[in-house]
Amino acid sequence: MDRGDAPASRVSLARDIVAAVQAVPGVAEVSHGQMGSVATCGGSERVPGVAISVLDDSVDIEIHVCAVYSDSLVVAELAANIREAIRQNGRGRRCSCG
Repeated sequence: MDRGDAPASRVSLARDIVAAVQAVPGVAEVSHGQMGSVATCGGSERVPGVAISVLDDSVDIEIHVCAVYSDSLVVAELAANIREAIRQNGRGRRCSCG
């Protein structure tokens, strides 16, 4: 993906990321964030909960999730599992997951 890619390709990537993250055990849902401000838009489609930015040769992905609460919840482990799911679905691009 480069800066010239159509917004539709970002929307497609965002959809793939949402599907991958929702499959991570412990994720209740992908959230649009406070006031619904986190989303990837393209054409008439909006993918809430994922913001994608192209930075030179990499893709910066911001994702907001709600976790399933349990006594065994370790947020750092959940975050690592989410990062791995995103990396596996990055379509061969370098994705920064912080």
